[in-house]
Amino acid sequence: MLQIPADDQCPDSCFLEDTALVLDEIAVLTRPGSDARRAEVTGVAPAFENIARLCRSKRRRRLKAAMCCVLDGTCFVGVTTRTTSEGIEALRKHVEPFG
Repeated sequence: MLQIPADDQCPDSCFLEDTALVLDEIAVLTRPGSDARRAEVTGVAPAFENIARLCRSKRRRRLKAAMCCVLDGTCFVGVTTRTTSEGIEALRKHVEPFG
């Protein structure tokens, strides 16, 4: 088990499933749609550096990892105000090399 230190400046940081989508080959750090939650990604990134290749969603490519569901090698992603089509396209580019 890996424990990540609490961050009193990020009260929602306990919801790790929002900030990173972790697959067998890669961990995709997200860019939350809420400005208040973006600092959470910085806090969780070091936890994944030694166990997975890291990719990051940038700029306007918003992605909330909790909107993703992987089933039989297919990643399903819900489009919301916090997960944009640009974020989904960026995710596709990150994971495509792994099939």
